[in-house]
Amino acid sequence: MSGKYRIVTGLLVVLLGIGAAASDVRAVEVPAIAVFGDSLSDTGNLYDAVGGADIPFVLSWDDYYQGRFSNGPLWIEHLADRIVPNVGSASVQAVGLGGLNFAFGSAKTGSGTNFLGVPNMGTQVDSYLGALGGQSPGDTLFVVWGGANDLYAGTPFDSVAEDIAGHVARLAQQGGHQFLVPNLSPLGDLPLHINTTNRDELNTLTADFNAHLASELTLVRSDYDVTIHEFDISTLFQAVSADPQAYHDELSIVDQAALTGDPTQADQYLFWDELDDVSHPTRVGHALIAEAAYQTMIPEPGSVALLVTGVAALTLRRRGRVRA
Repeated sequence: MSGKYRIVTGLLVVLLGIGAAASDVRAVEVPAIAVFGDSLSDTGNLYDAVGGADIPFVLSWDDYYQGRFSNGPLWIEHLADRIVPNVGSASVQAVGLGGLNFAFGSAKTGSGTNFLGVPNMGTQVDSYLGALGGQSPGDTLFVVWGGANDLYAGTPFDSVAEDIAGHVARLAQQGGHQFLVPNLSPLGDLPLHINTTNRDELNTLTADFNAHLASELTLVRSDYDVTIHEFDISTLFQAVSADPQAYHDELSIVDQAALTGDPTQADQYLFWDELDDVSHPTRVGHALIAEAAYQTMIPEPGSVALLVTGVAALTLRRRGRVRA
């Protein structure tokens, strides 16, 4: 075999090896997911707490899928199906059904309970740690997502961000080392607010919260040996709103909720409902969130690409030297 073909063959072997390694590195698996948050992640806790009874002047569960605040499975269920081997979405079912999902619809980020008597996120963490009984959580992925209910209630954005970072720090103190922490999508772009005079104010509030949350999570990283995947929901929803069909063939309506439009064509909508100040994504919206969450967790491919480029460049330089 000539030197030329040996070089090319060797390069192919290296590249194939790098590709296989990259595939291994980019696979994401965790043994369990523990979830703390509000209605965006609640897989039935509030529904169970009220015994399936409608909440007067707020919602009828007939409009919702199995106690979830959407018309189908939530993002966290899709994500769990993808990254929790053998168990999948069962790991993030409501606590009463044996899952580790402590999120409650209407929960705020602080401690205690809210106006419906459901546990806020600090109390959710209390419940988890109590059940853990001092044992190590191992490689459990902790999802901590909330804040919108607090901001709408007038709680200062910095306090809300510090609550969330505090929950991450507390779980880290107990041995947690892997976290997924989404920020908030622009609150002014939700269907109830997008055509109102307070749209810009709400979007500024969201941006301030997101920036402060990022700063607080940086501090947590400096204090603990943790991996925090910061999930940029804000950028995702802005991109989807700007070009919805780039993300899903049927998706086209981003400024109105399906329940107030045409619920029989729900896959055309990004949002399912309008409850008080908030809106919840449709099943299509949740599927998009799940995919983006997964992409947030996998290692960046850039380092692999740089390695491939470097190997190729090195090989070509060596070829040049041989010819000289």
